[in-house]
Amino acid sequence: MTLYLQRKELQVTPERLQSDQVMNTLRQAKMNMAALYWRRASALTLIELLVVVAVLSVLAGIATLNYLNAQIKAKHARVKADLHSVATAIETYRLDWNHYPFDIVGKDGKSPGANDYWYLPSGLTTPVAYMATNVFLDPFRQDKATLPERYFRPRYVNYSLMPMNLQLKLLSEKSRAAYAKGYAAYGVYRLSASGPDGKAGPWDPTASWTKNGGYTHFPGILVNYDPSNGTRSNGDIVRGQGAPEPTQASYD
Repeated sequence: MTLYLQRKELQVTPERLQSDQVMNTLRQAKMNMAALYWRRASALTLIELLVVVAVLSVLAGIATLNYLNAQIKAKHARVKADLHSVATAIETYRLDWNHYPFDIVGKDGKSPGANDYWYLPSGLTTPVAYMATNVFLDPFRQDKATLPERYFRPRYVNYSLMPMNLQLKLLSEKSRAAYAKGYAAYGVYRLSASGPDGKAGPWDPTASWTKNGGYTHFPGILVNYDPSNGTRSNGDIVRGQGAPEPTQASYD
């Protein structure tokens, strides 16, 4: 009897088979629902993805800005070091020749003449090499392909030569006031290079390159580049004979 009942329980009837299929279907449905839930839980929604992209963009912008500012600071330090080297060469030249180099020279690059205005003369390199080259490339201008090569160089103004330049008609009387202001602010000479704006100037606000206005005013007071006004602010990097780190002088 007992054996008969056990066999009865093991018999697979159509009703029992259908019941097992239903249970298997329900079980599989539960598993599919669980898998779908976990896929949704682990995936990012569109809004979440946009937020991630925005955050990454901000971080990339900050990193780029920091990199560019670091480049500007490195170029600023390089220009100041170059101007210091030039000033040392100029002072050594004066000890040998009892005067500072000419600032307006002819085609020979050494003697006075209306060819190069306010650039370092080649007299600093030959016949005596007070420095290896008089062509120091301004790192803030050298990548401006539209400029002539000479404009890549720092500027040099010798204020003590104003009488001679007037006598040789290399300058007009209109430049006298600018030379007087420059002498008072910087000493016997002034060295300058462009700042991050890549421009020679700005100088005295009344200045203009039109009608030779630049040649009238450029030797005067420059706007000093000051990183505290912003890494990319306007102004030139300036060194004077009497003021290696000149403060901003008045235009009046």
